[in-house]
Amino acid sequence: MLTGVKGLPKNFALLDVLLASPQNKESSAATRHCTCESQHAATYLCVDCKENFCQEAATWHTRMKLIAKHRMVSLEELKAHPELLRGAASSICADEAFRFYDEQCGQVICRDCVALNHNGHKCCSVAVAAAKCREDIGAVLSQAMVQAKQLEEAEIVAGQVSYNLNQNYEREAGKIRATFQLVLPMLWLDFTFNLLLLLLLFINFFQISADTK
Repeated sequence: MLTGVKGLPKNFALLDVLLASPQNKESSAATRHCTCESQHAATYLCVDCKENFCQEAATWHTRMKLIAKHRMVSLEELKAHPELLRGAASSICADEAFRFYDEQCGQVICRDCVALNHNGHKCCSVAVAAAKCREDIGAVLSQAMVQAKQLEEAEIVAGQVSYNLNQNYEREAGKIRATFQLVLPMLWLDFTFNLLLLLLLFINFFQISADTK
């Protein structure tokens, strides 16, 4: 059990301020040490605990059942993307009302987080954000209604085109049937005439053959 200064409870609000504020060159260049007793060089930061860990300690930290959902971020990644820390929910939010909305992070936050984790971000009150959201939803709904109307009109036009095509098909098919009905008797007469002519030729041929014998 830790005693003395190390045994005092953590001031998470102060830790948030220190982590969110820009550090000078000396502090950034200094090597961060792990909280374990081995004093290894830290490579990870627990966003929830605000503690630095080495590779091994970070692995064991997330294996503990009570804090298995804590989010570990590498210090290199945090240096390249400091918004990962700003976007994290502050521990003090549990006791504060969510009255503000960070448009950059897309999060509902409390009053203290505006100054701590979201300093410099474009924030507004929840009421203003809700009104803007309603306006955006109304605009999307209006656009959707216009597109639905256009689709309905396009469906009517498509139905009319389909009807006209069917009418043209039936009209042309009727013409073909009528023409076929007119031509069929003529074809039948022509076939009958040619058949009779062929029979007469055969009869004439047989008669000539019989006379020559």
